Amino acid sequence: MSRQMFVWRMVRGHRAGESCENTPGNIDSSRVHREIRHLEQGHIDYTGALDYVVDELSHSRLRLGWGVANPELDVRLPEQIWIENYRMACQKYWSLDPNTSHAMGSRKVLCCMLDMSVGDVVFMPKSPDDRHFMVATVKRPYAFDHATVVEEADLRNDFRHVIAVEDTMRYAYGAGTLQPDMFEGPIREAIHRISEDDPSYRTFEDFLRSWGR
Repeated sequence: MSRQMFVWRMVRGHRAGESCENTPGNIDSSRVHREIRHLEQGHIDYTGALDYVVDELSHSRLRLGWGVANPELDVRLPEQIWIENYRMACQKYWSLDPNTSHAMGSRKVLCCMLDMSVGDVVFMPKSPDDRHFMVATVKRPYAFDHATVVEEADLRNDFRHVIAVEDTMRYAYGAGTLQPDMFEGPIREAIHRISEDDPSYRTFEDFLRSWGR
C-alpha cells in the first residue's frame, strides 16, 4: 500500500461566539443537559496557542485542538458517547450549543487522524508563518494525551489529539517548492486526505520526490 498524504491546518482551537443550533436528533440530550448542569464553566485562553503547537512540533508531536479531557474527546470513543461529550465540552469551554449534525461533522474531520499510518506524509500550510509550509512524516499513529495535567482553562488542556512525527522540514513557498494556492480549495477542513484522484495529487508527489522524501 502506498503512503498517504494529508493537509493539516494549524488551527488554534474553538472560539466563543460561533453560532450553532441545538437539535439533538438521536443523541441522548437528557444526559447532555443533565450533566452540563454539574459542569463548571472553564473557558480556555488560546493566547499563544500557535506558538505552543509549533514548539510541540519541534519535539515530534503534532497536536490538534478540540481535544479536552473532561469530558473526554478521544476520537476512538464510540460515536454516540463522543458526540454527547463533544456537546457538553462545547457548552463548558466554548459557549457553543451545537446540533448533532455539527458534532458529527467535527468528529468526521478529527477521525482523519485515525487513518494516518506510519510513513504517511503531512503538509502544514502557513506554518510556522504565512511565508512557509512544513512537511512531516508520521512516526506513530494517533494517540490521545491523558498525561498532561493542567488547569482546565489552560490551552494545553485542549490540544490532546497527537500524531507522533519525524523528518519535519520547513519550506518557503515558491517556484522550486509549492505555491500557496496548492493548499486552497472549496473545503478548508482542519485535516483532509489528498486523494489520488485530486488534481493536485501528482504535484504533491512530485514535490516529495524532488526533495528526496
